[in-house]
Parts: sequence; C-alpha cells; structure tokens
Amino acid sequence: MAISQIKASSIFADTITAADIAADAVGASELGDNAVDTNAIQALAVTSAKVATSVANTGRNVAMSMIFGSYQ
Repeated sequence: MAISQIKASSIFADTITAADIAADAVGASELGDNAVDTNAIQALAVTSAKVATSVANTGRNVAMSMIFGSYQ
C-alpha cells in the first residue's frame, strides 16, 4: 500500500510527532481556525510589522499617553 493511501483513522493518537513533519510542510492553509494559541507563539515572534496598523497604533498611542499625559 502506498503511503498516500493510509487512512487517517488508521493512525493512532500521538503517533506522528513534530520530528516526523518536514520543515515548512505546514502553512497557514493547513491550520484550523484558532489552532494556534498565545502559548504556542515564541517570544518576539510577533512584531509591529506583522500586526494590523490599527492595533500597532493603539499600542503606540497608549505608550505616548503614558509618557506625555495625552496623545492623539
């Protein structure tokens, strides 16, 4: 039987580990909604360039308000 013919139901839970998956084999299209939670994101992996402008600006505005008392 070719590997492409193994049914998912034939694979026991926790049989496939991260070491069995090739680098870059899983992308955004293979992940389900809410599949990655905060604890799964490495420190410093999310930068302001990767965040929506409105969110990044909100953080900037909060920081500026803390420094100057008010900022818009």
